[in-house]
Amino acid sequence: LSNNKWFKKNLNQKEVKGLHGEELLIWVIAMVNSEDFETLEELETHLKQDPRKDLDSKYFIDMLKETNACSNPKAKSFGIILQQKIIDAIARSPPRHPDLDKVVQLCSDERARSKLIDICSHRDRLERIPKPNEGSAWNKFNSSLESSLAPFVRGKCRAVRLEAAYAGCIMQGLEQCGVFESPPRTTPSSSSFVKNVFTAALHFSEDMFASMPALVQTLIQGVSNLPTAREEGEMLKALVRKMLQVGKVAEKDDALTTWTSQIEDALLKAAGSSIYEMRWSDAELTMGGKDYKQLHTKVKDALGESWLSIILARSRRLSWLPGHPIQFHPPRPRAVLRDLAEKYGEVLGQRLKNEVLALTPEAAAPRNTPRGEARSRSREREVPKAKAKAKAKAAPRAALTVFGGTDMPLGQALEGEYYKDGMNHGKFIFKKIGEDPTGSVDAVFLYFWNGEDCKEDLGWWFSDKVGGTEAFMHNPNPGAGSQPPFNGWDKGVKIQPAAFGLGAVKGKGRAKPSAARPGPVPPAKRPREEEERHVRLKQWLTQLDDGKGDMMAYYEALKEEFDGDLTQIAAARIENNPRASPVEQVEPDFWEAIKCTKGVHRLKFARGIIALPAA
Repeated sequence: LSNNKWFKKNLNQKEVKGLHGEELLIWVIAMVNSEDFETLEELETHLKQDPRKDLDSKYFIDMLKETNACSNPKAKSFGIILQQKIIDAIARSPPRHPDLDKVVQLCSDERARSKLIDICSHRDRLERIPKPNEGSAWNKFNSSLESSLAPFVRGKCRAVRLEAAYAGCIMQGLEQCGVFESPPRTTPSSSSFVKNVFTAALHFSEDMFASMPALVQTLIQGVSNLPTAREEGEMLKALVRKMLQVGKVAEKDDALTTWTSQIEDALLKAAGSSIYEMRWSDAELTMGGKDYKQLHTKVKDALGESWLSIILARSRRLSWLPGHPIQFHPPRPRAVLRDLAEKYGEVLGQRLKNEVLALTPEAAAPRNTPRGEARSRSREREVPKAKAKAKAKAAPRAALTVFGGTDMPLGQALEGEYYKDGMNHGKFIFKKIGEDPTGSVDAVFLYFWNGEDCKEDLGWWFSDKVGGTEAFMHNPNPGAGSQPPFNGWDKGVKIQPAAFGLGAVKGKGRAKPSAARPGPVPPAKRPREEEERHVRLKQWLTQLDDGKGDMMAYYEALKEEFDGDLTQIAAARIENNPRASPVEQVEPDFWEAIKCTKGVHRLKFARGIIALPAA
């Protein structure tokens, strides 16, 4: 056939265009084996121009096997075209392509491989990963892992976003199945569940574990909580061996690496320097705010609804143990591996145990200390008298004013203006502006503690450290929204919003405490004044929606948070941003304080607040 140029004579353009499926496969195999590469090159030109999208990829895969086995440059060139055709077919297929394993093994062209990874890591496919949110769901999850991620592992090809998406699913799945409850629920303790968890984890390669320390930490701590884990000794040993290189390898996905770093920076900045944790919901709210909206949109569009779990699986500066807030310190995978080796040493064997114990543990995480020693409502401590004064800094915008009450020098240490300095347990932290006039403490914080570790600790605390074991004063009232209670403090201490609002515009009407003794508590307003104020508030709310009555749903919240005073409500306006939309010209705290989430209601409120006389 080759000597007589049979293919050249019989393969005209019309016949080439008509070839498809098994017939085309036979022709290509014959050309390669008869070494008629000149005609194969002609066929390549026609195949490039073929507009058909219904060609079966399985025949292209068989052709690719033939061309890969041939060293001729023209055969290799034909193979690259075949790879492009195969990947185009996979892009149109369901997530679980039956031949993905073969394609990953056969794809030698770097551009083709990169395109294949992008297709398999697309948002639509990431969002279709089944969630292992209960014991029976892990079988389906493992099946998805085997068909989608395992081919890349076997092909020694990294699909970084796909890996992180599956890692995030495992971390969240362990939480939803009760693994981190004490004790674990019955289902997670079962032998079949433990096998499924090990099976899922063993799909990941050494390189994958090395680049996702948070996954290693979560898996090992989860396994340590499961009593039946020691019954799966061989699987446990195989998993630990894969994790020994954790933290040593970093693969490239420039966009994902950049996003992870930017989100780490954003959350750490939003939290401030005085706290070590943030709830998941607070992290999502922070990234959804106007300061980070563009980054949030970009990341969510690329990674889907589970973007935060993907980022946390990849993070090296934040750690997250399911069931707990996000921690502002690096994961500690080597430390938890060493703990496991001590606990399950007889299962791992002496040699593997020694390898694990030879790992250098990470530095201990900073403690966000429980409030255990400061439980009494009235348990104040004496203010130390010999601390150096902090250097004066430019004062941020005040959010609260504290009047120090009757106790000296405690009152002097507490009184003053406070600004927002991050969040703790879902509410704002407030830090005192300027130096303590007594020179007794470096800083004073007012913050909320949710009492999950001890009910007696629930409430707001004055202290020189967020989460410290000692405190100046405690109020068990959780307050409204993200704000502390204004009354109910000991020793006559009172709190007011700055300029009687949620945060006054810099330089406009702040309430100022005295420099020496606490100012007098403003007298209670007469009943008649209150009645008139509330009537005006009702009239204002009625006008906002032309008498429909929808806005009256916020009446009680406005009375509670702002005394029903339109002057205080007007102080929520941000006056230094006239080009912003109406909603953006109102302090974000205002919406949280009155629990207003509907966009149409926010717009009506914003227009009404802008129309009010300036506070």
